[in-house]
Amino acid sequence: MRIINVSNPASPQEISNLYLTGYSYNVFVKDSFRIIDISNPSSPCNVSALYLPGKALSVYVQGGYAFIGAQDKGLRVINISNPSNTYEIGYYMTPGWTYNVFVKDTFAYIADNEKGLKIINLSNPANPNQLSAYDTPEYANNVYVLNGYAYIADSSFLRIVDVSEPHSPVETGYYNTPDPAYSIYISDTFAYIADGSKGLKIIESVTYQTPMSLVLMIHLVMLLVYLFQVIMPI
Repeated sequence: MRIINVSNPASPQEISNLYLTGYSYNVFVKDSFRIIDISNPSSPCNVSALYLPGKALSVYVQGGYAFIGAQDKGLRVINISNPSNTYEIGYYMTPGWTYNVFVKDTFAYIADNEKGLKIINLSNPANPNQLSAYDTPEYANNVYVLNGYAYIADSSFLRIVDVSEPHSPVETGYYNTPDPAYSIYISDTFAYIADGSKGLKIIESVTYQTPMSLVLMIHLVMLLVYLFQVIMPI
């Protein structure tokens, strides 16, 4: 693992590194989950390690839990309330390969490679279960969720899926990328895509539409106000 100082983005500098056994992915190590103390960035140290089945490819931390994408071993839920003594409390075996995990509220959004997007109910972290799914046409490699939408790096496409109703995801748009998209990050109205051999792609006009359920509610309130004014005029 290497720690890079990016205070000057035009001239990033490595300030330290830490040797880890295996291969690191997203600050992860193949076959294990590690917590690294970086309170002193120039001298990182290993706090704990937990060996897992499969390959740990991604991590999302929320509350006292780490949610691990473990490739063919699905979603693993790790209790990290005590960083020096981590342990697995639950898991969910997805039908595909769990490449990436994004957690929002009590749901995990999983880029499940050839099986598309999976939405997992985490209301009981010890017993996660699938709520719904959206089968993307290609291979879902990465997912980012913001304002009721899931942005999916789906091989040669950016796919935008409305997840404002998590039990019923619906695709609302897509963008064809030149090369397979491996990772995605959303900021403001831009999508930043790691596009394989084509490098970084910045996609404009990623708009946040009002979820349909909210639109219907607003229209209903307006109708009730109108009827009230007609029936009981001031």
